[in-house]
Amino acid sequence: HHNPRRVMQIALTQTPFAGLVILAPLFALGDELRRFLPFDLPRFDEPQGARWLVWFVPLALAVGLATSLVLNLVRVLLTDWNLMVRSTAAGLRRDAGLLSTTSVATPVPRIQIVRIRQGVLERLWKLHTVHLETIGRTNISVPGCSAEQVKSLSHVALAGSVPGEHLAERVSPAEVVLRTRNTLILTALAAGVLWWLMSWWGFTPLLLVPYVWARTRRQVRLRRWAIETDTFGQFRAFVAWQREEVLVRKVNGVTVAQRLFERRRGLATVVLSTAGGDISVGMIPLEQAEWVRDTVLRSVETDRRAWM
Repeated sequence: HHNPRRVMQIALTQTPFAGLVILAPLFALGDELRRFLPFDLPRFDEPQGARWLVWFVPLALAVGLATSLVLNLVRVLLTDWNLMVRSTAAGLRRDAGLLSTTSVATPVPRIQIVRIRQGVLERLWKLHTVHLETIGRTNISVPGCSAEQVKSLSHVALAGSVPGEHLAERVSPAEVVLRTRNTLILTALAAGVLWWLMSWWGFTPLLLVPYVWARTRRQVRLRRWAIETDTFGQFRAFVAWQREEVLVRKVNGVTVAQRLFERRRGLATVVLSTAGGDISVGMIPLEQAEWVRDTVLRSVETDRRAWM
């Protein structure tokens, strides 16, 4: 159960611009609303007309951010007020809402994948978002969970199985080479076209290359995966992080694929398919990918417990 203070924290830790969806109908009335502004917007064809960008753009961004924060707070209060998740004999049930209440329920065996995420702002209050993917479209998302609540939800969703605390397996650093090379090729083509149109400013897209290199290098360094007990887990991070868990017996199919880049380096991508979605790990040794496939399929064939 989330108290009002926790709901406020949820609103402040989510992407604020989601609240702007409330203003969507107003964009169609842009020309009519323009006459209510306390000033006239300059025209670009007037002398010095573009100088207004120096003060108007920062002001508009500040006002837009403040407005989106307020609207997002209103949206979360309306949708997640008194949020409560119950475990009953019939399954998990999520109830929430202020003016109108929405109740979403699903049998526990229908839960296929557990995704746990912590964003940058959520880290300030040590909160997490738990997303339970089920068969069909009845997914359950529970934001603002503490570490204990995450542990409880995972325990129920994974049918009592304990996910591994330490995922030991890594992915190949060749992923850094692949993404950096692809980005370099695309930005070089864009820079060539823009240089012909804009002179030296056209080389600006090349600044994206070192960013992609640094980002991918950190993602590869932090990425972990493993098969532990009867679950398959994966951890991904850059600034925010996400962990995915699936019961091995709920896997319906396993695919081992090799792109040309992977084939030349003896690497492969393994994809675990469930009725609720897929989990994939790329850039791992081919022998390891085949071992994952054989281990998962052997577990599916020998495990007599119900998967749904």
